[in-house]
Amino acid sequence: MNFNFSASLIATIIVILILFMFYRKRKEDEKGLGWKLVGFFVLGSFVFSWQGIPIPAGYIVIVLMLRPRKNARIKQYSALLGVIMVLLGRLIPV
Repeated sequence: MNFNFSASLIATIIVILILFMFYRKRKEDEKGLGWKLVGFFVLGSFVFSWQGIPIPAGYIVIVLMLRPRKNARIKQYSALLGVIMVLLGRLIPV
């Protein structure tokens, strides 16, 4: 098995487990929370580069424009996990 494939598979499993852990730590029941956490993760992982510097545009949108009322903390953590995974991917080339 290729090392790149193995690293990607392990990272994906870790992200899924962390998102599941966030889901289990919810404060209130919310319809479709699992999908919302995945959406916040994807939005948080939206990054563009400006002169070689990664700018977490998705996370900035979440902080400035999206104000979730229910389970706000785990949604913010999910978005932050997206930013962390992108930055780790840029720092540790596989």
